[in-house]
Amino acid sequence: MPERAPVGRPGRRPYRTATGPAGAQSTSQTAGVAFWKELAAAGKTTGSTVHWDPTTRSSWIYDGVNLWTGDTPQAIAARGAYAAGKGLGGIFVYSLEGDDPSGTLVNAMTGSMK
Repeated sequence: MPERAPVGRPGRRPYRTATGPAGAQSTSQTAGVAFWKELAAAGKTTGSTVHWDPTTRSSWIYDGVNLWTGDTPQAIAARGAYAAGKGLGGIFVYSLEGDDPSGTLVNAMTGSMK
């Protein structure tokens, strides 16, 4: 049975059949994987392609064809605010290589812990 991925607005769950992973990007070079900087360079990190679920405080990017999950600046800020609110000392990042040249994700991390 094909996998089904939710797309659209929170609370409204239309499903579509997944036909396979998104194409490989120039830097990440793996089908189904894209770095933040690749999505930003392609114009996929702003506007109607970025979606937010306030209940789970998670985000996804859907461009009408491809679906990417992962942390956006909004999701990172929510995690940092949670950590700061619980008195934790910080948050962790697995890799910095996927951030854009402006350091959007790192800035979201540092800004959320103040």
